Amino acid sequence: MNQTALFIVGPTGSGKSELALALARKIKGEIVSCDAMQVYLGMDIGTAKPERKIRTLISHHLIDLITPRSEYSVFEFRNLALEAMNEIFSRSRVPIFVGGSGLYLKALIDGLAPQPGRHLLFRRKLEQLAQKKGLMVLYARLKKIDPKRARRIHPHDRRRIIRALEIYEFSKRTPSEWNSETKGLEEQGIRFLMFGILRDREELYERIEQRVDRMFEAGWIEEVKRLKSKGLSQTARAAIGYFEILEYLQGKLDLNEVKGQIKKRTRHLAKKQIIWFRKDPRIHWISVSGERFVPKALRQAMSYVCSYGDTLLNSELSKVSP
Repeated sequence: MNQTALFIVGPTGSGKSELALALARKIKGEIVSCDAMQVYLGMDIGTAKPERKIRTLISHHLIDLITPRSEYSVFEFRNLALEAMNEIFSRSRVPIFVGGSGLYLKALIDGLAPQPGRHLLFRRKLEQLAQKKGLMVLYARLKKIDPKRARRIHPHDRRRIIRALEIYEFSKRTPSEWNSETKGLEEQGIRFLMFGILRDREELYERIEQRVDRMFEAGWIEEVKRLKSKGLSQTARAAIGYFEILEYLQGKLDLNEVKGQIKKRTRHLAKKQIIWFRKDPRIHWISVSGERFVPKALRQAMSYVCSYGDTLLNSELSKVSP
């Protein structure tokens, strides 16, 4: 029996989760979150996690795994996603990956070398050196060690310069050498089918603004207060909305400014996601509009699934309401 994974991608607020739920019910699937922030416990409202009652009906993975004090990376995501996928396959069910993080999805689909993890003491040492002698000292070191990687990093990109030096320090192999060893799903004998959700830009932006308003009504500020008292990692603090609300709690922004910045930043994210996914020719795009888009979108998705010819998907297209 072939092993096939499904992917539902697209910009934030487009309706990916709604289609994923309908598809999971149809083909006995389980959903795997490809969201960088839904992995955090307690970060519920701002990450638009599925409600718990929904998660009891359809199995969800990579949600509520670590505390917001912990860091999270694309490498950790890929390892967890592969584990979840194999578990789902072992039950003869279909993994349905859902998310808008292009980097995370690419790492899973096309592969990512198993590079060394973080070493905070070493990072602090490099940070102190950069502060004392300037970032160009670190960049010059990288150019000597790995000229190819240095050409792809801006001389002022502190984070990536330090990460590249960290990789070499603890593996004695350059980032370029690691990147030559990627292994994607197809190389592991796993087939995949990708769907992209696309909306009219104005309608998408309107949905984003309405969703942000609903998040505040649901108690987003109180959620951030609770998280702040427990501590947030640098990764968690960077999440859209959480950073801005923390600024509000410190008296740096008023509420209207916070809402405006979150909406603007989310629109910008959606635009970047559209540009990223538009470049991938493997995606089957499904155009949707309005709030009752799921039945039509499901029919389109199922037509692709059925034509894919994989017995694992066990589709029942004839039962989909016309």
